[in-house]
Formats: sequence, structure tokens, C-alpha cells
Amino acid sequence: MRRLATGAAWAALALLGAAAAEPAWRALPEMTLQSADLPGMCVTVTGEGIAENRACTGAANQLVRAPGPDGGVLRYGDLCMSAPDEGNYPELRAVPCGAGGDHYWIVDHKGRLANNAGRCLQVLGGGSREGERVFGARCLEDDPSPAVFRFVPSAEIWDSRTGAAILSGKACLAWQEAGNFFRTDDCAAAPHAAFSYAVNRPGQIRARSSCLRAAMNDAPLSLGECHDAPDQMWTIANGQLMNADGRCALPDADGVLRAGVCPARSGDFAFPATP
Repeated sequence: MRRLATGAAWAALALLGAAAAEPAWRALPEMTLQSADLPGMCVTVTGEGIAENRACTGAANQLVRAPGPDGGVLRYGDLCMSAPDEGNYPELRAVPCGAGGDHYWIVDHKGRLANNAGRCLQVLGGGSREGERVFGARCLEDDPSPAVFRFVPSAEIWDSRTGAAILSGKACLAWQEAGNFFRTDDCAAAPHAAFSYAVNRPGQIRARSSCLRAAMNDAPLSLGECHDAPDQMWTIANGQLMNADGRCALPDADGVLRAGVCPARSGDFAFPATP
């Protein structure tokens, strides 16, 4: 005589069935999607499903699952990212998954993230401004400067600050619009003393859709077009504001900050203790 399964057995069978029905893509790792020229800024999906570029925090709305090496959908939770072939700046959106070419993405021979609708992912203007639109530009075969995106493991957390000061003793790092240079100034009175940056790793210091740079010794620190370049990758070590070229921000006789050989002594630069 056959015995009926107990409640516990039925529950176990139900769990096995659910596991068997789980789609394979759910086993793929969730990653952040970052413009190669803007490391530390992540494609971020708003509550309306629109993709914007914002400082990486590791939040759930910055996590996607990449298409395979032979192409596939770009997943955001149970949705798919789409950039249709419509108009000049079709925004990247999270939508129900479908079979259209605008849902199918691949990394092409130029390193671009391109879909089958002929659109390649870009940040509007290539700017570092918080909330800039991420859209599908028309893929051009002769594009001289293709926009490259990278899938970065979510475990590589960026401890980001936005609209924050950089301290120098009791003063703040401040951009001087007339002349495009930097000096330290009173924090309360200084204009243009708010930046976006990461405190836990070398990274860009961003302001006004541009990045802090120091191209050569004795050159004033200035704002310029953002690139993933050593002279734009900054950290604070031993109190010195230092880039990946090994140059530090040093004041000249007029207080203008210039790139120079890092001194052995400790400096006064620091990130604020709290966001």
C-alpha cells in the first residue's frame, strides 16, 4: 500500500521543483557597468526604469548581469535593458524582456557595448556630472573614439562621496573658475569646493562634468575632459593629494596648487570623516 507524503516531504518536493525551474541566468554574477573613461561611475537605474550615470555605491539599482561572450540580453533583475533605434539619444531603459534587436547586446570589435538595433552605449557628452543620461548612440564603423564600457564585479565596492569637500587643514580645495586652477580657500566661502570622489581607492575627482588633472611637473592642477589616465587617478596618502603618476598637489608662492614631486613630510589634505 502506497503511503502519502508528509507535509515536510511535500515542502521538500516543492523546493526541488522551484530550483529546477530557476532560469540559468540567475546563476550569473551581478556586476556594475562602468564607462572606461569614468571608473567609479556606474550605470544606475532610476525608479522610472531610466539609466543614469552616478557614482558607484554597490546599490541594487547598479547591478546587472552581463550578456555572454557571444552576446545576449543585458539583465537588470527580471527586466532587460533596451536602447531602441529611435531618435538621436534614445535612453537606456529597463523593460520587460523581448525578442527585439534592441534587447540583444554584445561587446563588438571596438570594445563597445552594442545592440542589434545598431546602437552603442554612451554617456551623454562623456561628462562626469551626476545623473547624466546613458543612451544608445548610433554605432559608427569609423568612430575615432569609441565609448568603451566595462563590467566590474560588484565586490569591488567604491566608497563614493558626491558633492563633498576635500580638506586641507581648516581650509578646502577650491576650483578657481577664472583661470581654471586650484588653491585652498575658506570652506564656507569658497565657490566650487564640492566634488565627487571615492575615499577607499585611487580614483577621479570630479566636478562640473570634468575631472581634476595634473599633466606634468609645475603645471597647475586644473579641470579637464575625463579619461582613465594616471594623472587623473587621485588618492590622499600621508596627508598629500597624490595622483597615480606620483605627483602631489603643492602650493606655489601665490597659493596656486601645482603638480610636483611628493615631499617626504606629511601634508594637510584629508577626506571628511563622514559623507
